[in-house]
Amino acid sequence: MKNVNNPTFIFGLLMAVLYIIAAFVIAFTSFFEHSFTQPIRYGIGALFLLYGIFRGWRIFKQYKDEG
Repeated sequence: MKNVNNPTFIFGLLMAVLYIIAAFVIAFTSFFEHSFTQPIRYGIGALFLLYGIFRGWRIFKQYKDEG
């Protein structure tokens, strides 16, 4: 396989997944309920989700371009 064992690829993929998980934790759990209002949590969650998708897309594109 191409660069799947590359630490940069693994780290980038891990960070993309962590951003997506953080988006759902922020938006849909009561963990941040006392810190932020619901619209703020949804907004921050949406930003984290979009950024996680963007990072995943960049890693995927880099993976496809190097092969």
